[in-house]
Amino acid sequence: MFQGNRRKYINRMKEKFSLTWDGSSSSLGNLRDLNKEFVPLMLLHKYKELKNICRKNTPVSVMTKQAHIIDMSELFGSDERKYVPQTVVLCGGAGIGKTILTRKIMLDWAEGDLFQDRFKNVIYVNCKTINLTLEMTLVDLISKDWPDLQASIEAIMSNPKQLLFIIDGFDEVKWPFVEPEPELCHHWKEKCPVPVLLRSLLWKTIFPRSSLLIATRSSALMRFRCLIDDPNCVEVLGFTEANIEMYISKFFKSEAKVLKVLDLLKVSDTLSEKCSVPLECWIICTCLKQQMERGEVPVLLPQTTTDLYVSYLSFGLSHDGSSSSQHHDLQLRRLCSLAAEEVWAGKFTFNEDDLKRHGLDVSDDSFLNMYILEKKDKENCYSFIHGRFLEFFAAMFYVLEEKREERDYPAVAVKDVIELLVQTRESDSEVSIMNFLFGLLNEETMRQLDRNFVYPTIQRGKAELLQWMILESNIQRMINPLLHPDPLELFQCLYEIRQEELVRKTMKYFQSMRLNLHTSKDILVSIFCIKLCYNLVNIHLHISRTLMYNSPHILIQWKELISVLLFKKSLIELELSGSFPDDRLMKIVYKEIMHPNCKLHTLRFHQVELSEEMKKEFENLPKMKNFLYVFFM
Repeated sequence: MFQGNRRKYINRMKEKFSLTWDGSSSSLGNLRDLNKEFVPLMLLHKYKELKNICRKNTPVSVMTKQAHIIDMSELFGSDERKYVPQTVVLCGGAGIGKTILTRKIMLDWAEGDLFQDRFKNVIYVNCKTINLTLEMTLVDLISKDWPDLQASIEAIMSNPKQLLFIIDGFDEVKWPFVEPEPELCHHWKEKCPVPVLLRSLLWKTIFPRSSLLIATRSSALMRFRCLIDDPNCVEVLGFTEANIEMYISKFFKSEAKVLKVLDLLKVSDTLSEKCSVPLECWIICTCLKQQMERGEVPVLLPQTTTDLYVSYLSFGLSHDGSSSSQHHDLQLRRLCSLAAEEVWAGKFTFNEDDLKRHGLDVSDDSFLNMYILEKKDKENCYSFIHGRFLEFFAAMFYVLEEKREERDYPAVAVKDVIELLVQTRESDSEVSIMNFLFGLLNEETMRQLDRNFVYPTIQRGKAELLQWMILESNIQRMINPLLHPDPLELFQCLYEIRQEELVRKTMKYFQSMRLNLHTSKDILVSIFCIKLCYNLVNIHLHISRTLMYNSPHILIQWKELISVLLFKKSLIELELSGSFPDDRLMKIVYKEIMHPNCKLHTLRFHQVELSEEMKKEFENLPKMKNFLYVFFM
C-alpha cells in the first residue's frame, strides 16, 4: 500500500510543480511548463560561512577559501573532505530566484532526475501558506499533498535518513527565537505552533537524521545563524549574462522582439544589471512587452528599484484600461492599506474577509490580471505575487494622501512613519519598505504616480515633512552609535531618493566608515553617496567573494569607486580586507594610488591573500610615493 501511495504522491508533485507563471502573454500570470521555461541560476557554495558568522575573529581565508560555483545537483554533494551535510541553506536577495529554484529541485526529484540515491521522500513546505495555520502536527504538514497519509506515515518516518524537507520562504515566518526557554516539539504526532514545529526540525528534536534545504533571504541569516549545525551555505546569485539572454528569448519567443530588448540592454548598464535578478528581469520584460503590444518603441530606463516598480504599476494600470477610473484609484489605495497591515502583522497571505475589511471589491479581478495579487484556489487565500510587491505597496501607504472615502474603514495596525524612521530595522521587510519610501519621495517619481491616479498621490507639504524627518532621523542615527546602521542600508535609501542636497547634509556626518561590499549595487550606491561626502578621513572596504561573480561590469564600477575615494583630499587611510581572487581588482587600486592626485597616507591590508606579484608591487609603493605607508596585517 505504501508504494502505491508513494507513486500517487510523486505524480501529484509532478503535477503541482510542473507549471509556473511567467507573465509573458497578454493575460498576465499565464502558466508555463517549468522544465521548458527554467533558466539556470548561478550558485556559489560557501561552506562554513554561515557558521563562521557566529565566531568573532574568524580568518578570512577560512571563510572564503572553499567558495566556488556549483551545480544544483551538488547541493548535497560532498566537498574535498567527503563531508555530506544534513542541512543546506539557500540564501540570496529578494527576487533572486530562490523559490523557483526550490520548485525546480522538487520537480526534478519527482521526475527521477535529482537526489534519487540520497532521498526516498521529499516534503515541500511553503512558509507563506502555512502562516495561516496557528497549530499543526508534522503529519498535518505532510498530509496536504500525501494521499492516504495515515496508512503511509509509519513507513515515511521509519527511514528519516532518506527524508528531505524543503522549506521555502523561511524568512516569511515571524520567528520568536529570542526566548529564555524556547518551546520545542519532540514527536511528529505532537501538535504545536507552526514556528515551534519548524524550529524543532531545525534543531533536530524531531527527525534528527532527516535533511533540510532552507531557502531564505540573506539578511535573515543573522536571525538563526547559530541554530543550525554545520550547514552548507549556498548563495543564489541570479542570472549570468548568457542566462539573461536565455530568459529574454524564452519570454518573448519572437526573434525580432528579443533583438530589440537585447539592444536596449546594451545601451543601458542599469537595465543590464537589474536583469541579473530574475524578478526584476521579469518586471522589465513585462513592461517592454506591454509597450510593444501598444505599438510603441520599447523604452524603459529605471534608475532605481522604486522606478522599476512604479513603471510596472503604470504600465499595468494603462494595460488594464482602468487608469482613469475613480473606483480603481480608491481600490489601489485600499490595497496599499492592506499591504501595510499585512507586512507589520508578519502575514504574507490573506483571505476574502481581509479584502472586505479594507473595502476591497472581491469581484474586481484587475489586481489578479495585472499580476499584483495571486489567488490560491485550494487554500482559498490570496497573496502578493512576491514579498517585494507587498513591501512596495506598504511603502506607498505612507506617502499616499488620505481620501475622504477611505475614512469609513478602520485604521490599519501599522507602525507610525516616525517609528519606522528612527528605530533599528528588525526585518528585511522594514529595510525594503524604507528603500521604497525614499524612492517614492523622489520628485520625478511623485510626478509619475500623479499621472496614474485620479487624485494627487502625495501632498508636496507632506513630502517635504517626510524628507525633513528622514534627514533628522539619519543625523540622530549617525550621532548615536547604538542606532548606527550598516552605512550601506542608508546609502541604498539615499540612492533611491536621489536628492543631492539631502545626501550632502547626511554625508557630512561621516568621517570614517566600514563598507561590506557584496554586490555591484553596493558599489553603485557607495559611489553615489561618497561623491558627496567631503569629510571622509578613513574607510575600510571589505570585499565579499561574491562580488566578482555579481556583474560583468564589476571592474568598471570598482575602478570608479576607488577613483572617487583616492582622489578625495580629505581621505588619509584606506583599509582593504576580504577576498580578492582576481589580481585585476588590486591592479586598479595600485594604478589609482600612483596617480598624482592621490594623497593617501596609509594603506592597510587586513587578512588579504594577495598574489606574490601584487604583494611585491604594494611593498615597493612607499619608495615611489612619499609619505605613503603600507601595512600587511
